[in-house]
Amino acid sequence: MGNVMAQIDMSHKIINPSFETGTLSGWTWIGTAGYAWLGPNTDGDMTKHGNYICGIWNEGIADAECSQLISGLSPGYYQVKALATVSNNRLTNQRLFANTQSQLYGAVSHPNYSAHNLSILETLGEDYSFAGHTESLAEDGPFKPLSVVTYVDDGSLRIGFKLSGRTTTKGFIFPLIAAKKDEGFFKFDYFQLFEVSKVAELKTISLSSGSLDQAFDPNTTHYTATLPAGTKQVKPSVVFEVEGQTVSGDEEVDLSSEYPSSELIVTSIDGTTTKTYTIEYELLEQSYRLLENGVEMIVPNGSMQVSICSPTIIEVEYANQLSLPSKDSIIVNKSWEISPFDIEETDDYITLITEQLMVQISKLTYLLKYYDKSGNLLLAESEKNLAPVTLLNTQTNQCTASFESPEDEALYGLG
Repeated sequence: MGNVMAQIDMSHKIINPSFETGTLSGWTWIGTAGYAWLGPNTDGDMTKHGNYICGIWNEGIADAECSQLISGLSPGYYQVKALATVSNNRLTNQRLFANTQSQLYGAVSHPNYSAHNLSILETLGEDYSFAGHTESLAEDGPFKPLSVVTYVDDGSLRIGFKLSGRTTTKGFIFPLIAAKKDEGFFKFDYFQLFEVSKVAELKTISLSSGSLDQAFDPNTTHYTATLPAGTKQVKPSVVFEVEGQTVSGDEEVDLSSEYPSSELIVTSIDGTTTKTYTIEYELLEQSYRLLENGVEMIVPNGSMQVSICSPTIIEVEYANQLSLPSKDSIIVNKSWEISPFDIEETDDYITLITEQLMVQISKLTYLLKYYDKSGNLLLAESEKNLAPVTLLNTQTNQCTASFESPEDEALYGLG
């Protein structure tokens, strides 16, 4: 296998890739004669790239395509990236395409991706995947990434977006629920093109338990991972930089071995290049670290600190790195006196007990439940997650926190 090579940016081959000319220069719409709007304009939120975006709107969209043909490419695998946004009740089959490869905007579970509709795409010769995005509440964003990889052998590559709507003639069936009869309406922006034949880098590594001791960097190949006490097995999972790469060595690891580790060997899409990432695992002796005002725990792909601010106030901090960042909170800015508490531990839970509350932390899911001093459930987490995202070319995180809501619960103060 050869040495690792980075992707080659070929975006200069795309004419007007982000519509910054304010025109459709380089791009051709098909099937849109007489349509009300085909862009470009500036009606995009802060997640767009530059000033202009493109898109399509009409009452009664049929079958449309916006594309351009790129020529003069050397044989190899190419990755096409773009941004798009689809608002509520408008998702049909909007998809980024490069030759016969396409990626649909939504999640595979969306009802518009029925077996019937997908079979039509197959009949049209498309090899499709799913970006997994949800529809937006607003019509101007946020813009979300899509990506496809295809092989070019004759030097030419056609890229762009395709879609169908309520007046399709290709046999697609969509629920007709858009108030403006504009199913298929969406906006898109910022095409990029990369030659990726020999790319063998990963985008990220995650673990079923514990956390890497440093933030993942594709150029860093050796990591140590800290795992909670009592962990028996751990399995690494990877996200490829380029669809079509392969990996070996991502099997579940038995932590009872003397020197538990994973050796992840990534192979480029053309099979000529490899890169190896090594993870050495270390087990903590305790499932938590006791602090004067609470506990700190290693959780899957991050860390969590539960602090007792007062007998009735609990602060939970959660980060997707081994230690919490040393920054002041913009939410909690009061300095609290040390509040007494007790701690109990079983095989399944860690419980913090104040004069008024009991806070139960699951060792399996790291979700919290809050009880009053009589043992009545007050609040229970159902999910919390930090997922890396890119916003305005800046790496940040998308935060999710969900709580169980009983049938008899009433919510007030929602504005």
